[in-house]
Amino acid sequence: MVLSRKTYILTLFIFPLLYFITGLVIWLTTGSFYFEGDSTMHYLIAKYAPAHPNLYLDHWGKPFFTLIASPFARFGIAGIIVFNLLSLSAASFLTGLTALKLNFKYPLLTILTVSFAPFVFLIALSGLTEPFSAFILSLALYLIVSKKWITASLLISFLPFCRSEGLILMTGFAIYFLHHRKWLSFALLSTGHIIYSIVGFFAGKTIFWVLTEIPYANLASMYGSGNWSHFFIQLQYIIGIPLYFLLIVGFFAMLIHLIFRKIRFSSVEFLLIWLPFFLFFLFHTIAWATGTFSSMGLKRVFVTVIPLIALITARGSEIIMQIPIPTRIKNIVAGVFLVYIIAFPFLPNPAAFIFPCDFRPHADLVLMNCVGKTEAAKNVKTFYSAHPQLAIATQTDIFNREVWKPLYNDTGTGELIFTPGSLIIWDEWFAVIEHGIPLASLKNNPNLQFIGEYSISFCNTSGHIAIFKPKDQPDALKR
Repeated sequence: MVLSRKTYILTLFIFPLLYFITGLVIWLTTGSFYFEGDSTMHYLIAKYAPAHPNLYLDHWGKPFFTLIASPFARFGIAGIIVFNLLSLSAASFLTGLTALKLNFKYPLLTILTVSFAPFVFLIALSGLTEPFSAFILSLALYLIVSKKWITASLLISFLPFCRSEGLILMTGFAIYFLHHRKWLSFALLSTGHIIYSIVGFFAGKTIFWVLTEIPYANLASMYGSGNWSHFFIQLQYIIGIPLYFLLIVGFFAMLIHLIFRKIRFSSVEFLLIWLPFFLFFLFHTIAWATGTFSSMGLKRVFVTVIPLIALITARGSEIIMQIPIPTRIKNIVAGVFLVYIIAFPFLPNPAAFIFPCDFRPHADLVLMNCVGKTEAAKNVKTFYSAHPQLAIATQTDIFNREVWKPLYNDTGTGELIFTPGSLIIWDEWFAVIEHGIPLASLKNNPNLQFIGEYSISFCNTSGHIAIFKPKDQPDALKR
C-alpha cells in the first residue's frame, strides 16, 4: 500500500524522532559508546580543538567534522552522542524526502533502512565521522532533487573533509553537473579544497596540504589484506538480511533498467545514487583485497553511504511488488516482510543486536576506567600511554604534551625516558600496534618500576594492561 503524501510526511517526523529518543535512552541507561580507537580520537580532537586550534586542520581528524562537532563535544561524550544521533536522524528524514521527490512508490522503506539497520544504530552511539558524513550526503542529494544545485555543490565540496572517500562520492556529482551544463556548480565542487588550502597555508602548512596530508594516500597498509568477497559478506551484517536482499534486487534492477533504457545514464538516480555507491563499494573492496590505502576492512565505512543504500533498497522493493500475484497476497507478503525488517535486529541471527554485549563497554575500556579511578592517576603529572580511553577516564588533555606523552618518547639514544611524577600504562593493542612498544621492553627497562598487570575478558572482548612508574617514585596506586 502506497502512503499518502500527508501520512508519509507525518511519518518522516515520527520515525527519526523515535530513533533519536531511543538512542538517547539507550545511551543514558547503558553508557554504551561504540569503541574503536578512531571513535575516541575523533571525539577527543573535536573536544580539545578550541584549546589547540591546529586540530581544526588535522586531516586525519577530518577538519569539517571537527569544526561542526566541536561545540557538541565540549559537553563530553553526551554531546558527541547527541551530535551523531541527530546526524543519522536527519539523514533518515532527508533520505525520505529525496525518495518522495523522486516519486518512489515506497519511500517509507528508506526510513526503515536507516532506522532498523542494526550496525548503523551502534555506530550512532560513537564519536565516529560516518553518521555526520551520511547526513552531509543525504542533504546534498535532497538539495539536488530540489534543484538547489549551487548549495548542493558547496556542501558536497566539504564531504572529503568529513570522510576521505568523499572524493569518490563527489564523482557522480561532478559528472551530473557536467552533463547538465551546470558549470558554476561543477566549479564550486573545489570550494572545500580551496578554502582549506588557503586556511592551512596561513596556518603554516603548504598550499597543497589538503592533498599531501591525506592519511590514507599510500599503496601500503600495516593492517594486511583480505578477501575480495569481504564486503559482499559484511554488508549483510551492516543492514541485516531482509534489507540486504532488497539491496541486491535494487542494484541489479538498476542495471536492467539501464540496459533497456528505462533509466538514463544522465539521471539523478544513476549518477547520484547507483554510481557513487558502486564506486564506493569497488574502492573499498580493492583497497582491502590488495592491502592498500591503509584499509582495515572495516564494515563501518558503509554507514557513510546508508542514504544511498536506503534508496537502492526502496527501488528493490518496487521490483518485488511488480511480481504478478493477486494484490491481496502481495499486500500480506509486503506486510510480513516489513514486520521482519523491524523485528530482524532483535531476532536470533549473526547480524542482530547481541544483548547486553553490544551495549556494554569493551574490556579494555573497563580497565582504563579503573585506572582512572586510582589515587595514583589523580596525582600524576604526566601520563605515558597509547590508549585514548585513558584520556577520557582521567579527563586529561591528550594533546597537551606537558600532561600526556606517547610511549615512543625516544630521545635518539634508543632509551625511553620518563619524567618524574609520571605513570606509564601499556595496553595490548594501541601500545603494540600504534606505538610499537612490546611489554617486554618496559619490563626490561631498568629505569622503570613494575606496579601491576591486569587482564579481563567478557563479551568476546579482552583487555590486558600493565602499569609502571619511574623508579624512586612513591607508590600510590590504590583503589
